[in-house]
Amino acid sequence: MKLLAQKFAAEGRLVIFVGAGVSSIPPTCLPSWWAMNQAVTASLRDRVAELVGPLRAQVLAEAITQRQEANRFPPEYQAEVIVGRLRDSYFNVLQCLDSEIPNDVHLGIAALSKAHRVAAVVTTNFDRALEAAFRELHVPFEVWSNPAEFKALADRLDKLGTSVVPCPIIKLHGSAENPATLVDTLSQRKRGFAPAVAVCVRQLLRHAHWLFLGYSGADLMADENYLFLKPDAAQAQGFTWLLRTNEQPVAAVSATCAAYGSRAEIVNSELPNWLADFSHPLLAEPVPLVANLDTAAIDEVRRLGREKVAAHATAWAAAERFDRSVLVFADLLRAVGEPSGALDLVQRLYRRQPIEERKSRHFGVVVNTLANLYNEASRFDEAISLFREVLEIYDPTTAEEQHFGALSNLALVYEKQGKTDEALGAFERVLSFAERSTKAEARGIALHNIAMIRLRLGDADEAESLYREELGIVRALGDETARAIVLNNLGELEVSRWRFDRAVEYLAEAVSVRERLGDDLGAARTRANLANGHSLQGARELALELYEHSLDVFKRFGDRTDVARTLGNLARLNEDIGKRDEAIALLDETLTAAMAIGADPVRAQALRLRGEIQHKQGQLRDAFGTYQELVELTVRIRDAKGERDARVGRGIALKALNEIEPAIADLREAMALTELHEFPAREWVVDNLADALNIDGLAREHRGDLDGAMDDYLEALEIWRRRGLSYNEGQTLMNVANVQGRHKLYAEAADTLHRATAALLLGNDREGADTVALNSADVYLQLNRLNEASGVLREIVNRSTNYGERADRMNRIGALAEKQLQRGMIDRALRVFEDCARWNREDGYLPDAAACHLNLGSIYKAAGNVDGGRKSFEKALMLLADQPDHPLHVRAKSLLSDGAIEE
Repeated sequence: MKLLAQKFAAEGRLVIFVGAGVSSIPPTCLPSWWAMNQAVTASLRDRVAELVGPLRAQVLAEAITQRQEANRFPPEYQAEVIVGRLRDSYFNVLQCLDSEIPNDVHLGIAALSKAHRVAAVVTTNFDRALEAAFRELHVPFEVWSNPAEFKALADRLDKLGTSVVPCPIIKLHGSAENPATLVDTLSQRKRGFAPAVAVCVRQLLRHAHWLFLGYSGADLMADENYLFLKPDAAQAQGFTWLLRTNEQPVAAVSATCAAYGSRAEIVNSELPNWLADFSHPLLAEPVPLVANLDTAAIDEVRRLGREKVAAHATAWAAAERFDRSVLVFADLLRAVGEPSGALDLVQRLYRRQPIEERKSRHFGVVVNTLANLYNEASRFDEAISLFREVLEIYDPTTAEEQHFGALSNLALVYEKQGKTDEALGAFERVLSFAERSTKAEARGIALHNIAMIRLRLGDADEAESLYREELGIVRALGDETARAIVLNNLGELEVSRWRFDRAVEYLAEAVSVRERLGDDLGAARTRANLANGHSLQGARELALELYEHSLDVFKRFGDRTDVARTLGNLARLNEDIGKRDEAIALLDETLTAAMAIGADPVRAQALRLRGEIQHKQGQLRDAFGTYQELVELTVRIRDAKGERDARVGRGIALKALNEIEPAIADLREAMALTELHEFPAREWVVDNLADALNIDGLAREHRGDLDGAMDDYLEALEIWRRRGLSYNEGQTLMNVANVQGRHKLYAEAADTLHRATAALLLGNDREGADTVALNSADVYLQLNRLNEASGVLREIVNRSTNYGERADRMNRIGALAEKQLQRGMIDRALRVFEDCARWNREDGYLPDAAACHLNLGSIYKAAGNVDGGRKSFEKALMLLADQPDHPLHVRAKSLLSDGAIEE
């Protein structure tokens, strides 16, 4: 055997990296991380059995262990979930991964150190078997496991050119005797090493060749820069990596080897024999070995080890409060995609607590968790009610962090309901608290939530800025779950901006993180966002491929609900891209799958799309029938929002069928549900209701039911006012004025028309506004309310934006004056022309003013008022005195000549 590692060992420049596989060798026989995590799950299962019974508890536990065994729930992520609930008390359970029984590998490493072949031993193991081996062979050593003490070690490692005694045993993830030093969670690993620890690792890379034993390199898959192997490749001495016979290196190890070239080597063999062969030429005397154990003895040792771990985990779980144990088990269920199981557990926990004891602070955590689960299940009313309970439990003056945490969760419900202002106000209060508390995690959450609202309000730039600030925070915290979420949201934002290259970059990274964590649902949702982006780009086939990939994932894991839901999403996509036949086929498949598993909410979603398609195809009776079925279904499953949507769909279908009264009845029911539950998309409901009311009002007016018509119009009018849709308000006011006119309520009609004018102007319909204003002025003239008529007409003139438009408006006003003459209302016609003449003079349009005076003179003359006529003609002549050749000047002069006006 001639290896680089042997050459460096001969010089005393070898670092041996000891992984968990070394401690699994007999007689140490420590269980794997997977086995330890399953023991933790079992200990929590046994506590939960008190709440749900042993059979149900076992079913729930199997949902977790099956994911573990399928490598879809990494040990460090399970640890992350538990620590999120139990904090530092979790690390006590890790002490079960301890042993002071060395095996031949431990003894071999100690022997190499005794012969001065080893510069340092580095390990991620918690156990103390290495220390036991060093003691057994009387080898001087020092254990380094507390990051706060590594500065002294870094100073010592500067002297590695000479023999360093005692040998450093560097325990990167802590040591079992001190739980405070232990590193096990994903965020701990992602945060990386403390600065002094990093200095030590990098010094050893530059000085010595590393030999990896019993280590798969899985940490490199989560972070390719782990141990600084890749970043320091140019300065490092290299490494030798021992893998088991026929084992292939993980991709990250292969990539790191490529970066080192000839300075890296991978060897396949078995421990402890390989280490004995490796050490033989380096040692002056043989290594004392552990007595051989037969198979039965090894099995017994392993059995006792498993029992020890199980007993320790059981004692750890028993030391926790019962409610905390239940909550952490529910958290694990949520993490592996079993939210219904989590909800059932926490509901039982809540209901078994006496009402008078639900107000305690420690039980507030249970209430908050249940509220969050209701929110995730879209049971918003129950969630809001419970969050308000939590806010009462945690007074902001004495339990600020808990209070604002609940407020943030409540605001998330508001955000889902479309209560943007309420949500934004709450999130800003939470951000203010986070800044006062200086807690980075709280600030990151607050920034994320405000960003969501800002994006909804159309401020994409600010949303992006907030997301980026949050991304920096979660990266520093090592919070991979939050990082995946913010990457996903940044990807969504970029899709909305049509920045597809950047969107794909974000979303691809989010998928990578979620897949590594085993978050299949999150990964599928991110792929759906990718599909949305590709669809907007016109890459329709690629979008379909991504949806279909998600479908394959759900089928592989037997998640039939998500299979049905994804089929529905594919149907929607096909409808959107014009593949209606495919959409209808997928809808049929969705409905069949949903019926088979009793997934009524998925079935309701599919029925809604079917109703939409039928309506688009003009199959109004079929659409009505589909919505009829949907209403009955949503009522039965008590899906209030689904019922609201179904009633709107049925109301629209009935409206198209001209069955207005039942349409209004449906839309009123939909409106009542919207108001009761504060559902989003309120505008969709009220707009259809107001439209139906207007249609019904016109029909009633036609039948002579003026009171009924007025009731319809006034209700529609109130809706348009609240909606702020000025154009619709103006149109409805015209209908109201028409009914008032038919009731001979002319004064009210004139005022209503004046209001209609203002509304139409706000709705940017200037042409319509001027037409209505002329009508209101006409009524004011008939009522002899001349000043009001004058004010309306002056406003029409003032709205003109150019001379051509002004001239047109003046002509229309002139026609209104002629209308008064035809009615014999000479005084009112005179008032209109006098006003027009004055406005033209004031505005500097003297020829137009002269024309008005000519009209006035003609009216006076026709009425026998010769003096009035002469004065009007003289005014016209005077206005154009400096334009003697102007046609109007010539005409005025002619009218004043002899014989034109006789006494």
